[in-house]
Amino acid sequence: MKTPEAGTVSSFERNEQRKQDVMFVRSFLRQMDQTRVLRWRKEGDAKVTSAEEVTQMKESDAEHTGQMTTLATFLLLKARNENDGSIDPTFDSLKLFAMIQLHDLEENRVGDARDKDETYYAKEKVAHAEIVAEVEKMNFGDTVLTAMTEYKERSSKEARLAKALDELQAWFYLVYTRQFAESTRDFTKPHLIEGYARMSEFPTVKRIGDIVLKILQNPKLISEKTPQMQLIEDQYTL
Repeated sequence: MKTPEAGTVSSFERNEQRKQDVMFVRSFLRQMDQTRVLRWRKEGDAKVTSAEEVTQMKESDAEHTGQMTTLATFLLLKARNENDGSIDPTFDSLKLFAMIQLHDLEENRVGDARDKDETYYAKEKVAHAEIVAEVEKMNFGDTVLTAMTEYKERSSKEARLAKALDELQAWFYLVYTRQFAESTRDFTKPHLIEGYARMSEFPTVKRIGDIVLKILQNPKLISEKTPQMQLIEDQYTL
């Protein structure tokens, strides 16, 4: 679907765009189920776990970055199809995917924490120094370290999109597992959440983020029947 320039979108086209955006949210939530299918499962084995198990699941770093990568791929395709000017020919997709894979390297070593304190950040700093020492020995190390620095400083468009996707994937995870109470985010004040603020630079991502945000602000908008939630019930207008 090609989106006309701002100011020329008709009511019909806006409704069609909204329909496509909600369809994207539903499809990605279904896709999250597929990432949990065992690769070597035998025919007849269960493809996914039960709804009860989904609500109890814990996420690995590999699942987080893998789902970020899938989300980035889908959203880049969607944005370019809609002529989203924020993803122009100069946008470096390879750099974005590198940042996605690199952004939690320290966390891989020291673990994650919902309430991070000085002790946690001290351990993370040590882990960062260890990673730098290892990467510097590689013949492509300078490229890796530059990407890591850009991400931490949000100094490029790719870095800011990576941060936005880091937040958006976490939101999808909360919706998928219904672990709303587990979040430390205040969804009544989304403008204070850095990842959400970064979405505003990317119109397509921002629209998807706003749909997921609305669910997080009102969990009753989704079904509690299945891990896929029958996704978002048709009677609700998102």
